Amino acid sequence: DIAMEQADVTKPSSLPPILAGADFVISTIGSGSKASPETVDYRGSVALIDAAKSAGIKKFIMVTSGGVTWRIHPLNWFGDNVLKWKHKAELYLRASGLTHVIVRPNGGLFDDAANANKIAFSQNDKFGMKISREDVAIVCVKALAHKEADNKTFEIQNDDDGLTVKDVDWTKTFSAMTVQSDNF
Repeated sequence: DIAMEQADVTKPSSLPPILAGADFVISTIGSGSKASPETVDYRGSVALIDAAKSAGIKKFIMVTSGGVTWRIHPLNWFGDNVLKWKHKAELYLRASGLTHVIVRPNGGLFDDAANANKIAFSQNDKFGMKISREDVAIVCVKALAHKEADNKTFEIQNDDDGLTVKDVDWTKTFSAMTVQSDNF
Protein backbone atom coordinates (compact mmCIF):
# COMPACT_ATOMS: atom_id res chain seq x y z
CA ASP A 1 0.00 0.00 0.00
CA ILE A 2 1.15 3.50 -0.82
CA ALA A 3 -0.14 6.45 1.14
CA MET A 4 0.52 10.08 0.35
CA GLU A 5 1.08 12.40 3.28
CA GLN A 6 1.65 16.12 3.25
CA ALA A 7 3.78 17.70 5.91
CA ASP A 8 5.08 21.09 6.89
CA VAL A 9 8.81 20.47 6.99
CA THR A 10 9.33 23.85 8.67
CA LYS A 11 7.73 22.24 11.75
CA PRO A 12 10.08 19.32 12.48
CA SER A 13 8.06 18.07 15.46
CA SER A 14 5.17 17.30 13.08
CA LEU A 15 7.25 14.81 11.05
CA PRO A 16 7.74 11.76 13.34
CA PRO A 17 4.01 10.92 13.58
CA ILE A 18 3.66 11.10 9.79
CA LEU A 19 6.62 8.76 9.27
CA ALA A 20 5.60 6.23 11.94
CA GLY A 21 5.20 2.85 10.24
CA ALA A 22 6.43 4.12 6.87
CA ASP A 23 9.07 2.25 4.89
CA PHE A 24 9.83 4.85 2.20
CA VAL A 25 9.81 8.60 1.60
CA ILE A 26 9.48 10.40 -1.72
CA SER A 27 10.29 14.03 -1.02
CA THR A 28 9.26 16.70 -3.51
CA ILE A 29 9.99 19.65 -1.24
CA GLY A 30 9.92 23.05 -2.88
CA SER A 31 9.76 26.49 -1.35
CA GLY A 32 7.83 28.13 -4.17
CA SER A 33 7.20 31.72 -3.19
CA LYS A 34 5.87 31.09 0.33
CA ALA A 35 9.16 30.80 2.22
CA SER A 36 12.87 31.05 1.59
CA PRO A 37 14.69 28.16 -0.10
CA GLU A 38 17.08 28.03 2.84
CA THR A 39 14.15 27.48 5.22
CA VAL A 40 12.23 24.96 3.11
CA ASP A 41 14.53 23.36 0.53
CA TYR A 42 17.47 23.01 2.91
CA ARG A 43 16.42 23.18 6.56
CA GLY A 44 13.10 21.46 5.83
CA SER A 45 14.88 18.70 3.93
CA VAL A 46 17.35 18.27 6.79
CA ALA A 47 14.44 17.95 9.24
CA LEU A 48 12.73 15.35 7.03
CA ILE A 49 15.97 13.39 6.52
CA ASP A 50 16.65 13.35 10.26
CA ALA A 51 13.08 12.26 11.00
CA ALA A 52 13.30 9.56 8.30
CA LYS A 53 16.53 8.26 9.79
CA SER A 54 14.98 8.13 13.27
CA ALA A 55 11.92 6.33 11.86
CA GLY A 56 14.04 3.65 10.18
CA ILE A 57 13.01 4.56 6.65
CA LYS A 58 14.36 1.97 4.19
CA LYS A 59 14.79 4.28 1.18
CA PHE A 60 14.52 8.02 0.71
CA ILE A 61 13.81 9.44 -2.75
CA MET A 62 14.59 13.14 -3.09
CA VAL A 63 13.42 15.16 -6.09
CA THR A 64 15.53 18.29 -6.52
CA SER A 65 16.37 20.01 -9.81
CA GLY A 66 18.75 19.93 -12.71
CA GLY A 67 21.31 22.72 -12.48
CA VAL A 68 22.08 22.33 -8.77
CA THR A 69 25.80 21.92 -9.42
CA TRP A 70 26.10 24.98 -11.67
CA ARG A 71 28.13 27.78 -10.12
CA ILE A 72 26.08 30.35 -12.03
CA HIS A 73 22.39 29.74 -12.77
CA PRO A 74 19.49 32.18 -13.32
CA LEU A 75 17.35 30.36 -10.74
CA ASN A 76 19.92 31.27 -8.10
CA TRP A 77 19.98 34.91 -9.23
CA PHE A 78 16.23 35.35 -9.20
CA GLY A 79 15.18 32.57 -6.82
CA ASP A 80 17.08 33.37 -3.62
CA ASN A 81 19.77 30.74 -4.33
CA VAL A 82 17.19 27.95 -4.57
CA LEU A 83 19.51 25.56 -6.43
CA LYS A 84 22.33 26.17 -3.96
CA TRP A 85 20.02 25.16 -1.08
CA LYS A 86 18.68 22.12 -2.94
CA HIS A 87 22.26 21.00 -3.58
CA LYS A 88 23.15 21.40 0.10
CA ALA A 89 20.14 19.21 0.95
CA GLU A 90 21.41 16.57 -1.51
CA LEU A 91 24.81 16.58 0.18
CA TYR A 92 23.15 16.19 3.58
CA LEU A 93 21.11 13.22 2.35
CA ARG A 94 24.19 11.51 0.91
CA ALA A 95 26.03 11.95 4.21
CA SER A 96 23.05 10.74 6.29
CA GLY A 97 23.66 7.04 5.77
CA LEU A 98 20.12 6.51 4.46
CA THR A 99 19.68 4.46 1.32
CA HIS A 100 18.60 7.12 -1.13
CA VAL A 101 18.00 8.16 -4.72
CA ILE A 102 18.28 11.76 -5.92
CA VAL A 103 16.18 12.56 -8.99
CA ARG A 104 16.84 15.83 -10.80
CA PRO A 105 14.18 16.82 -13.32
CA ASN A 106 16.14 18.85 -15.83
CA GLY A 107 14.82 21.92 -17.62
CA GLY A 108 11.63 22.35 -15.61
CA LEU A 109 8.31 20.56 -15.19
CA PHE A 110 5.02 20.60 -17.07
CA ASP A 111 1.69 18.83 -16.92
CA ASP A 112 1.71 16.41 -19.89
CA ALA A 113 0.45 12.91 -19.16
CA ALA A 114 2.92 10.11 -18.51
CA ASN A 115 4.24 8.41 -21.64
CA ALA A 116 3.35 11.41 -23.83
CA ASN A 117 7.05 12.14 -24.37
CA LYS A 118 10.30 10.21 -24.57
CA ILE A 119 12.67 10.71 -21.66
CA ALA A 120 16.38 10.20 -21.10
CA PHE A 121 18.57 9.75 -18.05
CA SER A 122 21.97 11.33 -17.51
CA GLN A 123 24.52 11.99 -14.80
CA ASN A 124 26.11 15.18 -16.04
CA ASP A 125 23.84 18.04 -14.87
CA LYS A 126 23.85 19.74 -18.27
CA PHE A 127 21.10 21.91 -19.72
CA GLY A 128 17.99 19.86 -20.45
CA MET A 129 14.45 19.83 -21.75
CA LYS A 130 11.36 19.94 -19.53
CA ILE A 131 9.73 16.75 -18.32
CA SER A 132 6.20 15.92 -17.21
CA ARG A 133 5.42 15.66 -13.52
CA GLU A 134 3.75 12.29 -14.12
CA ASP A 135 6.90 10.89 -15.74
CA VAL A 136 8.94 12.14 -12.75
CA ALA A 137 6.50 10.42 -10.37
CA ILE A 138 6.82 7.12 -12.26
CA VAL A 139 10.62 7.34 -12.19
CA CYS A 140 10.49 7.87 -8.41
CA VAL A 141 8.24 4.86 -7.83
CA LYS A 142 10.41 2.69 -10.09
CA ALA A 143 13.51 3.83 -8.13
CA LEU A 144 11.81 2.61 -4.94
CA ALA A 145 11.38 -0.85 -6.43
CA HIS A 146 14.87 -1.26 -7.90
CA LYS A 147 17.93 -1.69 -5.68
CA GLU A 148 20.03 -0.83 -8.75
CA ALA A 149 18.98 2.81 -8.20
CA ASP A 150 20.21 2.90 -4.61
CA ASN A 151 22.50 5.78 -3.68
CA LYS A 152 22.53 7.22 -7.19
CA THR A 153 21.94 10.75 -8.41
CA PHE A 154 20.68 11.40 -11.92
CA GLU A 155 18.88 13.86 -14.17
CA ILE A 156 15.80 13.07 -16.23
CA GLN A 157 14.43 15.09 -19.10
CA ASN A 158 12.48 14.90 -22.32
CA ASP A 159 14.63 13.67 -25.18
CA ASP A 160 13.55 12.52 -28.64
CA ASP A 161 16.30 9.89 -28.52
CA GLY A 162 14.95 8.44 -25.23
CA LEU A 163 12.11 6.09 -24.38
CA THR A 164 8.65 6.54 -22.93
CA VAL A 165 8.54 5.50 -19.27
CA LYS A 166 6.48 2.43 -20.15
CA ASP A 167 9.34 1.21 -22.39
CA VAL A 168 12.28 1.81 -20.02
CA ASP A 169 14.23 -1.26 -18.88
CA TRP A 170 14.55 -0.06 -15.29
CA THR A 171 17.10 -2.60 -14.11
CA LYS A 172 19.38 -1.89 -17.09
CA THR A 173 18.93 1.90 -16.83
CA PHE A 174 19.65 2.11 -13.10
CA SER A 175 22.50 -0.45 -13.31
CA ALA A 176 24.28 1.65 -15.96
CA MET A 177 24.55 4.61 -13.56
CA THR A 178 27.44 5.18 -11.19
CA VAL A 179 27.11 6.00 -7.52
CA GLN A 180 29.95 8.54 -7.60
CA SER A 181 29.20 10.36 -10.85
CA ASP A 182 30.90 13.65 -11.70
CA ASN A 183 27.75 15.68 -11.07
CA PHE A 184 28.00 16.03 -7.30
